[in-house]
Amino acid sequence: MHFVCGVYARITTVPARELEPASGNNATLDSPGAASLNFTNTGSVAFDTMEAHTLTFQGSSKGNAFAPVIGDKSPGSRTGVVKAGTGEWTLSGTNAYTGATTVQGGTLVVNGPLTGRPCCGADAA
Repeated sequence: MHFVCGVYARITTVPARELEPASGNNATLDSPGAASLNFTNTGSVAFDTMEAHTLTFQGSSKGNAFAPVIGDKSPGSRTGVVKAGTGEWTLSGTNAYTGATTVQGGTLVVNGPLTGRPCCGADAA
């Protein structure tokens, strides 16, 4: 699944908000232009399958925000977060995912708990 600024893909609402990747186990939120992409609902989201997943935040714009809680579907289905691209994303939910958090580029601001294992990219100091 690949979200692009201004375009919405499917997020289910029953029994909870779940990301449904079109293929594979990963989803990407991409904000490539000058406008920022903001998800303000503070509900929780999780992938809809039981495998491990990666949610990638990327793009070149600044001021992107993701307020929903990122969680695991179950103890065996860890969700990880990757920040890619030159832009900036802020995660402000009370996140409960247990996979790795990796910054490959740009800026990832976490205004809330970070339960995932933090990791930095090769260029990080």
